[in-house]
Amino acid sequence: GLATWVTGQDLLNMARFGQIQNPVLLTLIRSTDIVPENNYIMVDQVATFQRAQNSLINDLGPERARVAGRNIIEIRGQVDNLGNIGLGIDETIIENLKIYKFQIIPKLADSRRIDAVSLGLKIDAICALTGARTLIFGGNEILGYGGNLTLVAEKMRKNNVNFGVIEFLEQKGSRALAEYLPGSNIGVHTVTSAQLQRLTKERALDRYLLATLDRGMRILYLRAFTNENLASDLLAYNEDFISTLKTRLERRGTTVLPVEKVSLGLNPDLSIIFSVFISLGLVPVFYFFLKLFFKNLPENIFWWGLVLVLLFDAAFWRLDYFSQWRALMALAASIVFPTMAMLTQLPKIDNWPADKITFRETLLLVLRIVGITMLGALLIIALLSDSYHMLKIYQFRGVKLAFGLIFARRQHFGGLQDPAVFVGVVIDLAGNNQRRARLVDQNA
Repeated sequence: GLATWVTGQDLLNMARFGQIQNPVLLTLIRSTDIVPENNYIMVDQVATFQRAQNSLINDLGPERARVAGRNIIEIRGQVDNLGNIGLGIDETIIENLKIYKFQIIPKLADSRRIDAVSLGLKIDAICALTGARTLIFGGNEILGYGGNLTLVAEKMRKNNVNFGVIEFLEQKGSRALAEYLPGSNIGVHTVTSAQLQRLTKERALDRYLLATLDRGMRILYLRAFTNENLASDLLAYNEDFISTLKTRLERRGTTVLPVEKVSLGLNPDLSIIFSVFISLGLVPVFYFFLKLFFKNLPENIFWWGLVLVLLFDAAFWRLDYFSQWRALMALAASIVFPTMAMLTQLPKIDNWPADKITFRETLLLVLRIVGITMLGALLIIALLSDSYHMLKIYQFRGVKLAFGLIFARRQHFGGLQDPAVFVGVVIDLAGNNQRRARLVDQNA
């Protein structure tokens, strides 16, 4: 109700039937400056008019938006999604929110019309006005996608704000922006309005709790229930929902606090150093794995392996592909550890008659195999404990089956009958069986 939006053709039609009483509009029409194909936005309040003027000129440019009268803005030509541009941020509302101790997280709509200069000024202005610590982006594209993402990342670093990565939302440019802001990506979980109206309060609570406690989401974007069939007093229903969610989060050991500057996992530089040490630790594992097949493997292979891994670490870091290198090492570990567990722990077939196998021996055998495999799982978690994998910016296509299928009957070799005959390693790279490292930060 703060603005009226009509087309030039509508204004001309209204003028013919004497339906216009606004003297400014009448003056504009009589001056024959009305263009049927253009759009006209009328705003009576001075402060709102100034915000609308700045917002529209910033988004469309001065060649598309101009002031056509005391309270009239003319938009030249047809503009897609004109109604989604908005009238700017009301500073009075911002101040009232701050009085009530709300921390504001702006949600920026995508727009390819805005140029680089206006884009930079827009981010600076929003951060200065709201005091935001996190920005999230709406729409199918990140604001700046298509050539200005580096500028967006630079402005976000300058203003010391995080990038809120919305879980399960495919946005063009999201991965690239996250890569530009290592250590400043923070997980956001939300339920769309359409989904929320189909959920009960309990089911919505379970979904938010699972996102926080299981997947490490740090920001919960809550929408209001508007389905009148849920309760006679929807305001009380929503208040109870938010209060219950906070209580249940705190009972499970999390702390509900304002979102300050965060670094998920480790500091990016420390995380890389940590991963280098882990990669060196994988060398002896692979060396002993190869020794199962080549008993006379020379020891200098081990030392050359250390040098080679260091070179790979340096090369992938220099090429800015270190996260992919982490995933490659994790995949190798997920294959080697289960296979090595079976190769080293399964007894010789000749010494394992089925009629003499006891439950205790079988249980200990399984525990030994699982124990070695779990060591590999811990290494995988450590390797993938960076913000890219934790927030699913990169997806680790995990190993579903990585068992050594040993068929042997020739001579002793590491407690088995010639495992060189056949070692089958089955890897499932299907999207339905994805695995990634999940570190749950208790400060939700």
